[in-house]
Amino acid sequence: MRGRSIPVRFARTALVLLALLTAGCGGRDRPNILLLTLDTTRTDRFAFYGGDGGHVLDEFAREAIVFEHAYCQAPITKPSHASMLTSRYPRTHGVMGNQDDLPEEEPLLSEFLLARGYQTAAFTSVRLLTPKSGFGRGFETFGEPPDDGRRSRPGRETIEETLAWLRGRDRTRPFFLWVHLFDPHFPYKWEEGEEGFPPLPPYDGPVMSGKIQEILESERPLTAADRDRIHALYAGKVRYADYWTGRLFDALRSEGFWEDTEIFVLSDHGEAFDHGVFLEHVNSLYQSAARIVFLWKRSAGEGGGGRRIGAPVQTLDLFPTVADLLGAGTPPTAEGRSLLPLLEGTEEPRRYAVIEEPPVTPDGAERIQERNAAFFTPDYDDEPRPPRLSGERIAVTDGEWKYVFDTEGGEEFYRLSDDPEERINRIDGADPDPLSRLRHELFRWREKRPARETAPAESLDPSTREMLEGLGYL
Repeated sequence: MRGRSIPVRFARTALVLLALLTAGCGGRDRPNILLLTLDTTRTDRFAFYGGDGGHVLDEFAREAIVFEHAYCQAPITKPSHASMLTSRYPRTHGVMGNQDDLPEEEPLLSEFLLARGYQTAAFTSVRLLTPKSGFGRGFETFGEPPDDGRRSRPGRETIEETLAWLRGRDRTRPFFLWVHLFDPHFPYKWEEGEEGFPPLPPYDGPVMSGKIQEILESERPLTAADRDRIHALYAGKVRYADYWTGRLFDALRSEGFWEDTEIFVLSDHGEAFDHGVFLEHVNSLYQSAARIVFLWKRSAGEGGGGRRIGAPVQTLDLFPTVADLLGAGTPPTAEGRSLLPLLEGTEEPRRYAVIEEPPVTPDGAERIQERNAAFFTPDYDDEPRPPRLSGERIAVTDGEWKYVFDTEGGEEFYRLSDDPEERINRIDGADPDPLSRLRHELFRWREKRPARETAPAESLDPSTREMLEGLGYL
């Protein structure tokens, strides 16, 4: 059954009952489960996706399964993580933007695993992902940024707290551990000399520490050198998160957990430096924001290291995959599907992935336009693209072709294999077969899931509004 066929008031009860009923059944063993989520991390930063090498994750990918065409459900932090933990689309679970909290009736992967006897813990790096926002259910331990005026914390603090938990955890139970690193998200605040930060190339200009004020208050238009500096800061923050990922992996090995742990590494979305969108992701469905890192290292004896999967996969496939690992099958609330049959060749791969672009608030649109105007100066190829305030914008892709439906601005159609940067809109004169197929899939998907409105900014409590404004979302 699909999740939408079950009344939401029964959804959590059904999921917990499934966990309890299958806890003593035969099937697979109970490995440890680690979910590492990297915020705002583009695929092209890593050699295993065709980018620069030398990362911890490049070495990790040699042991892992690499999903080449993985997509988020929405290119924004809260909705994307909500889809990972519920296996439901944003329209279904209701978290359409960072101002929305996860509804209490939505069952979470953590609740499912807790009911099966797992020791559960989460350590997050931004105040968007906290028990207050609905992400704490099912976690016996939840580490979050301290309430000291900061909206996020560096990866070092998150990993150090995680390592302390690993050293003192209950070794009589398997664990489910979720670790979230926020570092690659703008602003790219640079801490010179802190462990894990790589050296930067020489630069003499206004963009020194990666704060938005440096860009907006510059007395001259940004130059190519300034933009290179911003890219270098972003790449450095990715490497910083990667460094602390390595420290986490080292601890798993030294504590004896590495061989018995199924490790999933996902980015929640990418980052846009293109198509008239700068330092943004909520305002883009292009590959740079929608395509994600998705790696899966199997526990000892299960194999799969170095394997590459070309079929489209999505963030909402995580929950069903974990449930299937434990012999429980697909949860009744899930809209994703287990990836195990795909690996074992017992099921046809998914034909497409769907990504939604949430609208932004008027205040958020004003901030986005101000930043874009500063970045896309006259010497740049792209023109600033205005944020979407209403209507719908949805993309569907099979990894080869991508169709984008926009109620405000028409249709787009790209052949990703020939045009990975999505510069040539082939909607006019397109090959009728892939266009009609993807258009049909998108409208069938959309018909089953009516659009939701995001919460108005004026309904937010003052502290939440202040945090979202500081992160650039309002």
